[in-house]
Amino acid sequence: GGRDLIVPVEVSAASGYIKAYQNIADINNKGVEIKLGLTPVKNDDFTWDINLNWAKNTSEVVSLGDAESLILGGQWNMTLEARKGQPYGVIVGSYFARDENGNIIHADGLPQQAEGTKVLGNIQPKFTGGLGMDFRYKQISAGFLIDGKIGGSICSMTNAWGRYSGVLAETIIGREGGIVGDGVMNVGTSDSPNYAPNNVVVTAESYNKAAYGNDIVEGSVFDASFIKLRQIVVGYQLPDKWFNKNIFNGASISLVGRNLAFLHRNAPHIDPETGFSSKIAEQGQEFGQLPSTRSIGFNLNFN
Repeated sequence: GGRDLIVPVEVSAASGYIKAYQNIADINNKGVEIKLGLTPVKNDDFTWDINLNWAKNTSEVVSLGDAESLILGGQWNMTLEARKGQPYGVIVGSYFARDENGNIIHADGLPQQAEGTKVLGNIQPKFTGGLGMDFRYKQISAGFLIDGKIGGSICSMTNAWGRYSGVLAETIIGREGGIVGDGVMNVGTSDSPNYAPNNVVVTAESYNKAAYGNDIVEGSVFDASFIKLRQIVVGYQLPDKWFNKNIFNGASISLVGRNLAFLHRNAPHIDPETGFSSKIAEQGQEFGQLPSTRSIGFNLNFN
């Protein structure tokens, strides 16, 4: 955290600019990071090493000068903001109308939009962590790394427009027989609403177009948690007798796989470990993401 941090402040476009950077923000960060290294087994032939790490940071915007909130970035109807009293980087946008029990309100079978906008999530994870293990048996070595991020949110326009346009697998549901939206409908009057379970059948196209796209941002905000199998390495230390010790002290060859698989993720269709760039204003947002790549290669090391 810190005082007098530089943030982009919107100014009148008549000035020739749309933002001015000013030293007005006070942000408080409190965190802890823990690392643990263990060697359960170690002898002349076999070694087993374990490395664990865990980190947590709590962010709060304490002050923004005279403002209660500042827009940092965004896309379509979603904005990424700094809001007083909230974590730095909240996702703000339009949302579903709900009854007092949190059920989505439907009219003529279609989910309805509430007035205004609200905070739908933030880009800050609850915690991050990783587990690495390394094994060595004589000349053979092997190891893996699992890491992840739990918590935080991401606004995915791939899901929004994929549902709106009917190209995602979820839109197959209801193409024959229609969809009854999960929620309630008003069987009373506008002045005195009385909500009952929704039972109106609508086409899959009309339902997806009402619930997704860019009109209701809430339908496109997902939990950005993930756990990845980040790396596997298998190696072999080549025999010393193969080398002239005046030139080399030894060599090893290894097979390395990176970014191999998701062990868990909550955001469908996308890699939630994404952003338009490394800028804070472009985090927590996804649109037209290229699929993340898995790499497999060889390393040859001479000592």
